Formats: sequence, C-alpha cells, structure tokens
Amino acid sequence: MTKTAGFTYIETLLAVALIGIAFVPLVGVFLAAAYAQETAESFVTATMLAQEGMEELLAAPPGEVTSAARAAVPGYPGYERQVEVTALGPELREVRVTVFWREGDEDKELQLVTLLLPGLWVK
Repeated sequence: MTKTAGFTYIETLLAVALIGIAFVPLVGVFLAAAYAQETAESFVTATMLAQEGMEELLAAPPGEVTSAARAAVPGYPGYERQVEVTALGPELREVRVTVFWREGDEDKELQLVTLLLPGLWVK
C-alpha cells in the first residue's frame, strides 16, 4: 500500500462534526443578540416618544397643559401615548406621559413623570 497525501473520510467526517457541534451554540448567541437588539430599539423608540410628548406639554402655555386619552402615535404603528395631568396644589401639577407598545406576546409600557410649577417655567 502506498500512502497518499490528503485527509481520510473519517478525518473529514470528524472535522465536519466538530464544526457542527461548535456552530450550534453560536446560532443561539446570534439569536439572543438579535432579540436584544429588537428589544432595545423598541425601548429607545418608546423613550423618544415619551420625551416628545413631555416636550410638547412643556412648550404649551400653563393653561393648556391637560390630560390626553390613550391614542395611537402618528407615524409609529404599534405605539400609543397617554398623558395624565394631576393637580397637586393650586399651581403644582404632576405630568405623566405613558407610551404603550406590544413586543411579541407581551404588552410593554414606559412612563416619564415630572412636576410642573407654572411660575418656574422658562420660555
């Protein structure tokens, strides 16, 4: 018998099996990273929409800061925003902006809360 250069069938089969075994956990890592990225993107969008809602209220004259029912946010399908304004004193108001969205089978929400005192507003 003469020896020839190259890999035997068993060596090739073993190498493919080892690569396959190493590849399975990597797929799990990539899937987890994709889910985390999607979750982070949704959270960032919700935060931006809540900040936008709060800034709209801060830009309004004190008498026009009122509650708003839960409603869809134009241009952002799947996101809804609600504003609650609660009087805590003669002039002091608590403003709560809540953004709602659905992620998979789970309902999510994010809230921003601030206190407003009309005499301290900077225009």
